[in-house]
Amino acid sequence: MIAEAPDDLGSWRGAEVVGVPVIGSPTAAEPRRVYLFPTLPSVSPRDTKEYLVGMLADPVLETPPSSATVTVRTATGEQQVELPLHRGRTGLGQERGAAWTLREEPIPVLEVRTMKQPALAGLPATADDLRHAPLFVLDLRGNGGGRDDPASEWCARLVGHRVTMPGGICNIRAGETDSVRRWNSLFGETWWGRVGRIDGVSSDDSFHGRLVVLVDNNTGSAAEIFLRMASCIPRTLIVGENTVGCMTYGNDTQRFVLTESKLVIRFGWTKAAFTMRPFREGLGHFPDYWLDTDDPLRAVLAYVDTR
Repeated sequence: MIAEAPDDLGSWRGAEVVGVPVIGSPTAAEPRRVYLFPTLPSVSPRDTKEYLVGMLADPVLETPPSSATVTVRTATGEQQVELPLHRGRTGLGQERGAAWTLREEPIPVLEVRTMKQPALAGLPATADDLRHAPLFVLDLRGNGGGRDDPASEWCARLVGHRVTMPGGICNIRAGETDSVRRWNSLFGETWWGRVGRIDGVSSDDSFHGRLVVLVDNNTGSAAEIFLRMASCIPRTLIVGENTVGCMTYGNDTQRFVLTESKLVIRFGWTKAAFTMRPFREGLGHFPDYWLDTDDPLRAVLAYVDTR
């Protein structure tokens, strides 16, 4: 159902969008196909479902679509209508502002804009401050990555125990033909749970509140791993946009110069596989709820107030 519309489409409020599927796993999503994107309900009934109408496109490779033509149904019948599309209204540029900030809104908001480890001294300790909050937001928008160690420690300290993220990693480097032997060389196990060390936090003093993680198209690499770890915490809600999608093969690349053309080729040597929350290179993670707003925090608060 069209809940809101610009003035020139105002007559379509209440109309039903016909024949458009709800977007599902990133592994099955098709570019430039019209989908319904689940968004935060703006009214109080718990069974209410609202959707955005949109497409997936890569702005680096192509011009994002500005509109989509869909069929709508009203009391007088069906008709095709062109709906305007927005892009990037929830997102930020990469690594804006301070490396991390914990501030009080009506609810606490922890902004983490980078995963560069030297800049994140003190970040894991914020979990101690947030452990008893009934609700808070972890804002990972614009976070282009770095190291995931602070993320793993932060998650472990928040919940008071080891946080597991089932999956595997394989490093394939020049001259190594046995890729199986290299599985999880960073962690020492075939299937691993990336965890942080915790000291002085018992399971009786763990986080029992609601965590909302805010992401956008500039959330990538180690920030996507931060998202994965946080999503393992019970009652975590992911909102915003799909992440950038650069975790499957990572940002660490090998460099090779073609002998004749002298073209420089770069390619990833890390392959990651995970068993939770489907992920696709270039499309990343899908949120539980998609947002199209300049003020996503306000949208989250409005949603919480209706629950």
